[in-house]
Amino acid sequence: MIETHHFKSVDSTNEEAKRRLKDMDPNEDFMLVITAETQTKGKGQKNRVWHSESEGGLYYTCAFTPKTITLKDLETLSVTVGKQIVATLNKAHSLEVSLEWPNDIILADKKCGGILIESISRSNHQEPDFVIVGIGLNVNQTSFPDHLKAVAISLRQKNQKVYNKDTFRDLFTQELQACR
Repeated sequence: MIETHHFKSVDSTNEEAKRRLKDMDPNEDFMLVITAETQTKGKGQKNRVWHSESEGGLYYTCAFTPKTITLKDLETLSVTVGKQIVATLNKAHSLEVSLEWPNDIILADKKCGGILIESISRSNHQEPDFVIVGIGLNVNQTSFPDHLKAVAISLRQKNQKVYNKDTFRDLFTQELQACR
């Protein structure tokens, strides 16, 4: 089962997923997809801020009960997911994006996306009950604040093409469903 929620604005899609997971049974097989037009407190690795005030970006979280992912797998999951996302973007949209370790999606030597992996273990064992994959992707932004212009880019800025963000959401969900 895939449960999907879309918000005009949310603090963080990962945080919204965590709130919703509080009522979920870790023994139930499910996926939860949260997207938002904007985030007021988007975050990246090491509690860094992810600029996400523009409706042009895809702010996406997929939370799921893992089928095969163990605690040890979480260490490399960001790279695994990143490689899948990069391959999907390059194949489906003829883009030339790459993955910069451990979680940055790079286009034209600038950051166009990032991945944040979190987990929740509510039981008394160490294995994750839930895995949360957050993806921020600069899709249709036409500009960035001055402090980001030198380091950030959107797909639209690179290719002068307007993209359907739902297509990316669906592709990412399909890829994550296959790797869990």
